Amino acid sequence: MTQDLNHLRSFVAVAKAGSFIGASQRLQIPRSSLSRHVKALEEGLGVSLISRTTRQLHLTDEGQQLFERAETSLRALDNALLETQDASGAVQGHLRITAPADLGSNLLHRILPAFQRDNPSVKISLNLSDRQIDLVGEGYDLAVRAAAGLPDSTLRARKLGSTLSGFFASPAYLKAHGTPQNLAQLKDHRLLAPGAGLRLDLPFKDASCPRGIQLDPALKSNSFQFLMRAAIEGGGIAVLPYLNVSDDVTSGRLVQVLPDASASVGNVYLVTPGNRHITTALQVLMDYLDAEIRPLLQDGPNKTLASAG
Repeated sequence: MTQDLNHLRSFVAVAKAGSFIGASQRLQIPRSSLSRHVKALEEGLGVSLISRTTRQLHLTDEGQQLFERAETSLRALDNALLETQDASGAVQGHLRITAPADLGSNLLHRILPAFQRDNPSVKISLNLSDRQIDLVGEGYDLAVRAAAGLPDSTLRARKLGSTLSGFFASPAYLKAHGTPQNLAQLKDHRLLAPGAGLRLDLPFKDASCPRGIQLDPALKSNSFQFLMRAAIEGGGIAVLPYLNVSDDVTSGRLVQVLPDASASVGNVYLVTPGNRHITTALQVLMDYLDAEIRPLLQDGPNKTLASAG
C-alpha cells in the first residue's frame, strides 16, 4: 500500500494543531486542501482517523495510533533530509522565527536584513507576537524571547544576557516640567511604566532611595512600543529597555533621565525545539544574533545607546 507523504504530513499537522484552521495557518496551505489530504489518507487506509463535529475534532483510536508513530517517523525523516542538505556546507533554507513585537520592531528590523545580505540564500518568516508560541506544535525553528526564565525543559535555550531598563522622556516634556535629579523626585512627574498592576515596584536605587522606590504610574501598558511613543509625544517619563530606545535617543526624540539609574528586568534567550536538528542556516543565524545582541546586553546602556549612531 502506497500513501502520499504529503497526505500523512497534513494529517499529523491537523492532529497536532487540534483543528484544520490551526494546521492551515502553520503549513500555509488552504484548509480545503488539508481536508482533501486527510480524506484521501482515510480512504487509502480504509479507516476513519478523525471524528469531526461542528465544534470539535477528535482522533479515533486508529488515528491516535497513526499520529504517534507517524509524528516520530516524519521528524526522523526531516532530520535526515536536513543533515544530508547540511553536508553540502551551504547556508540555505527557510527559517521560521518568532519574537516579541517590541523587540522585533526595535532591534530585529536592523539585524535580519543585514544577516540576509551576508546569506542571500536564507529566507526568513518572522512572526512578531507577545503570545507564548508553541515552537514544536506550530513548526517554528527559533524564538527570541525576553523573560525572567524559561521553565520548559523540552526547549533548548541560549541566554544572551540581561535586559536593562532606564528612564526616558521627550525634550519637550523635560522643558515644560523640569528634569528630576534623583529617584525621589520622580514622584513629582507623570510616570509611564510597563505592567498591569496599580503600583510599580522598580529595582532602581540611588542615594535618595537606598531601598528602591515604589511609584504610582500615571499610565501603564503591556507594550513598550506604546510607552515609547507616548513618551515621544510628551506624555511623561517612561520606563523603557535600552534595546528599544537607541534610535530615538540618537535622533534626539528621547532623552535619558537619571542615567545612573538602571536595572535588570529580565533576560534575552535564543530558543529552539529540543527534538529538532539544528541546520547550518539556523546555526549561522543564531551565532549572528548572538554576536549582535549579546554585546548590547553585556556592555550596558552606554554601549547600547551609542551603537545606533
